[in-house]
Amino acid sequence: MGSQKYSRGGAIALGVFGVALIVMLAALLVACGSGTHSSPDVASVKANTPAPVTDATQPADRSTEAVGPGTGGDGGGDPPEGLGDYVWWEDPETGQAGWIVEGYASIGLEYFPEWVFDPPADAEVYDAMFLSEPTIQALLQMGYELLQPYGVIMAGEFKLPEGMTFAQARAGLMPGYPDIAYVDPWGAIEPTTYPNDPWMLKVSGPSPGVYQWYLENWDYPYDVSAPEGWFYQLGNGDVVIAQIDSGVDRSTPDLEPYRLTEWGWNMWGDYPPSYPYTDNVTLGGGTPHPDVFNSAHGTYTCSLMAASTNNFFQMAGGAWGGDVLPINIQRENPNPAGELSPEWLTLSLYWLMNDAGLVNVITQGAYPGYNVKVINMSLGSTINNSIRTIIIWCLSFETVVVASSGNWGCQPWGNPMVFPAASEPLAYDCWWADQLKAVRGDTVLSVTAFDSVGERWIGQQALQYAASYYNPEDPNHTYNWVDVSAPGAAMLGLVPPPNHYAVASGTSASAPLASALALLMTCEYPEMSSWEIHDAIEAFTRSDPPLQSPEIPARIDYELALSLGGQ
Repeated sequence: MGSQKYSRGGAIALGVFGVALIVMLAALLVACGSGTHSSPDVASVKANTPAPVTDATQPADRSTEAVGPGTGGDGGGDPPEGLGDYVWWEDPETGQAGWIVEGYASIGLEYFPEWVFDPPADAEVYDAMFLSEPTIQALLQMGYELLQPYGVIMAGEFKLPEGMTFAQARAGLMPGYPDIAYVDPWGAIEPTTYPNDPWMLKVSGPSPGVYQWYLENWDYPYDVSAPEGWFYQLGNGDVVIAQIDSGVDRSTPDLEPYRLTEWGWNMWGDYPPSYPYTDNVTLGGGTPHPDVFNSAHGTYTCSLMAASTNNFFQMAGGAWGGDVLPINIQRENPNPAGELSPEWLTLSLYWLMNDAGLVNVITQGAYPGYNVKVINMSLGSTINNSIRTIIIWCLSFETVVVASSGNWGCQPWGNPMVFPAASEPLAYDCWWADQLKAVRGDTVLSVTAFDSVGERWIGQQALQYAASYYNPEDPNHTYNWVDVSAPGAAMLGLVPPPNHYAVASGTSASAPLASALALLMTCEYPEMSSWEIHDAIEAFTRSDPPLQSPEIPARIDYELALSLGGQ
């Protein structure tokens, strides 16, 4: 089904094989109970859907000043510079609020096929099943365009009918269309830390007193005990970390080519991409977009996991061995803030089912595929997405999924839950989440940040950023969504030439240290499942001496996890 676009009518060219496929699909639909999910006719859906409007408007009582995450305010007004296609959206039911891509939605149906707990090999059969659902056919007839099906979980990404806002689509579909389980927006996603403070950036290398304290702290007892952990394991090239970020500059000194996979993913351009995805999955790919400013974030976070060791720059990665599959999801220009694309994040996670050995998604013949056992996401959004949550749940069967908790743990943000760090079934109270939670509820290893003296990281007052954390007294924190802590202040890392080095802070620097540990654990204990490794990292943390900030969880420890995690 590769490059086919789904639009009104949803025709599929199946040929002779299609006759047998349709018969098989009909039998599967009956077996999965689709007949018990009645769908209203198109007329009734339209009757319950507000009339489209021709232009979106901002709330009348909001300032026109640019606000929201990354802009220094609490939402509304004009979107940040370079995000002209975003609008401010608030959900009165969940309290979520943030910038969303107008005119698009993630839509999922109210049930899973029977095989969801034991996925089959080929995804296209189930994309066709999803497309054949009466509910989806009704949407297509209304003018919705199916951009990207996720048939294995009965969901898809849709472009809304011309002139219809996301708020109108959700208000019309959720009460009037019982087959639909969720209608979620494409929320703005941004890196959770930037090397942007002048005192953080170094032009030609570390200055006096600047060193990798997070691996071994010579002044205070707060680090990850890396040298002690390396005694047990250094990592090897058989295990790969998939890094979803802004791309990695392959010419950066101390990031040797052998530490990056030969192939990388450039997740930009026309969406959805065209089969066989040769513009996206390429040799030497996964690099920063040539025309995008502020793309150093991916190189920096990659270096914390996989920098070369024992060189004249004195830079070491958390895992000496092991490869990194670089995946760039950064929005194209204009993009001065370094924003990442929500639709490409979801698709990247879906494609990683291929490298995790779950579903054959990427059928590009030359692409070798990699043994991805860890996924690092140093990024975050205040908007959740159900499709993404379910895909992450599926990936957790075979990979350790790591995400930063975000840098919104202070005013004016109010310390909201951050996703995908909190994109777990535990965050939901609904039928499909209950099914997933019955198997596994905790699917993301969420990491917050502390500084070199053991306190929760809080940035400069002018920036108003701080490490996000779980607050049990906050009614919007529906569960304990932050699992562990790791160093995340004044972190020395690599950036592309000509700067070479930077000292930066935030939870984006904390997640890579946990991902590196997950890789080392996978190499040391190959018989352990990804869930067992996740749980071992969380269980074998160090709390002696305790951190100075009691609101954040105990810190990861390479020595304890690698020496005791296999018990």
